[in-house]
Amino acid sequence: MKKTMVVTAILLALIVMISACSPPKPIRYLMVGTNADSYPFAMRGGEDNSAIVGFDAALAQIIADQTGLPLKMVDLKPDELLPALNEGKVDLILGGLKATDALRQAAAFSEPYYNATPVVVIIAGGAVPETREDLRDQRLAVQEGSSGDQVSTSLTGPKEIHRFPSPLEAVVCLMNSQADVAVLDAQLVGSILARYPELMTGDVEFDPVDYSVAVRKDDLALLGTVNQVLAAMQADGRLDQLIDDWMLQNPVVTDDLEASE
Repeated sequence: MKKTMVVTAILLALIVMISACSPPKPIRYLMVGTNADSYPFAMRGGEDNSAIVGFDAALAQIIADQTGLPLKMVDLKPDELLPALNEGKVDLILGGLKATDALRQAAAFSEPYYNATPVVVIIAGGAVPETREDLRDQRLAVQEGSSGDQVSTSLTGPKEIHRFPSPLEAVVCLMNSQADVAVLDAQLVGSILARYPELMTGDVEFDPVDYSVAVRKDDLALLGTVNQVLAAMQADGRLDQLIDDWMLQNPVVTDDLEASE
């Protein structure tokens, strides 16, 4: 009996020793690909400028929380995003992707999370642009890199294009009579008009531009989780709050705008 107990104790000790010597299991992250040169969606920040912050990064954290996995953002060039997804280097992409028919051949896409369709904003009471032709002889204020910037650049002959880091700076330019028209993302215009009733929209129509989250075509479970998160955030106002926090809140610009009124 004593011999059996001794053998048992030795075996237990060996099991403990082996367990202690075994390498720890690698941490499973939710790997999110983005491009960190896409202000204000994704850019370098934090204390040592090594973190990726911005609208997309904040949304990625909420999705990661829903999956129960820690988040790891991966900075990639735009043309590296889809290859990295399909090679399994990232689990999803938050990088200003539009779910075109061509891209749907390479990935599955969530419901849209951001509407970047260009919208013309003017001072109420002025001439209302109705077509793209009406914009050709105008001074345009845009957010650099936005869909409005792309549209303005495609016009042949605008008098001037004033590019700014934030949409509110474009509004400052418009309200200070330094531009005739601001061309901004549709997702932002509602909040801007609610705050500044002296502004209104023009009648120029542009093709819709919606950003969606991309996942691998066979990862339907993750796609379902992403869509659940987006639906919940739209219902409870968190998506609007993210837009306000990362795209419209700029204390310096806000102070300048208030002073100009």
